[in-house]
Amino acid sequence: MRKFLIYSQFCTIGVYHAIDEQQAKDLCAQDAGYKDAKNMTDRLNEDWNLFIKDVTTSSNNLKGKS
Repeated sequence: MRKFLIYSQFCTIGVYHAIDEQQAKDLCAQDAGYKDAKNMTDRLNEDWNLFIKDVTTSSNNLKGKS
């Protein structure tokens, strides 16, 4: 599993543990009450407008540092 940070230009939405970006988007959409990311964009009638960043490596770099 990897960690993905999902955020807008105004706030952080959350960090999702997922296999890939698509699964992270689906989990984020489910948190908002949708079936998945496609269902969310279809119902809102707009494209995915959130940012996503793989933060797995950056969080691993913090381990063991004092």
